[in-house]
Amino acid sequence: MKITIDVPEVKILATDIKWDTDEEDEDITLPSEIDVPDSVVESMFKEHICPHCFSELFVEFIGKLENDISIISDYISDKTGFCHEGFNITVEYEERR
Repeated sequence: MKITIDVPEVKILATDIKWDTDEEDEDITLPSEIDVPDSVVESMFKEHICPHCFSELFVEFIGKLENDISIISDYISDKTGFCHEGFNITVEYEERR
């Protein structure tokens, strides 16, 4: 038996990134917003997916997103090579019925 899960389209943005830079880095332009790729979002979902109760767990996942920001934090630093002092998260998704 094959189970197919209709996963909602999810887009997560790290916004208002506050970069931790030194004076020597003043000439470097860093983005204030970064799209979090699907692979990072999927790794955050791994522990929350259940084929029989996906909708409820998706809502729970969105509610617990702030607890999982270390994954996004690591992604931002790995992508740019710079540390940061924080950011906001914007989640956009389309619920499918």
